[in-house]
Amino acid sequence: RIEDLDLSTGRVTIKPYHVGKTIPGSIFISGRTLHVLKTYLSNRKGTSPDDPLFESRKGGFLTRHALGTTIHRIGLRANIPDANPYRFRHTFATEWLRNHGDLFALQKQLRHQRITTTRKYATIVEADLEREHRGASPVCKWQL
Repeated sequence: RIEDLDLSTGRVTIKPYHVGKTIPGSIFISGRTLHVLKTYLSNRKGTSPDDPLFESRKGGFLTRHALGTTIHRIGLRANIPDANPYRFRHTFATEWLRNHGDLFALQKQLRHQRITTTRKYATIVEADLEREHRGASPVCKWQL
């Protein structure tokens, strides 16, 4: 809902759609994302607090299935195979860590209950580090 987005701070309140599926709480969005959402809302009809933040074509709430279908369709046009919401989430988490974001902050942002779930993303980033080390290490390049 529009009321779940704080337009002054970029804080988004997350409410569970099913018990046990989503951890309630809040996340933050970037200033750029907030600017885009403000523009989107200023150009949209019907922006009362109870209205959906993202509307379906019929003006109701955008379902998870409809969002997945839309992302998949856009992915095909952009030549990105298997585009889906989870892939966006995975890419966000990986890039967060590649940009030296804190693992515990990422856990909160992704709303993971266990740090072991979030730690899987750190393993991917460690593999990047290993590959970079092999390619950039002076010792490897000197062939000592």
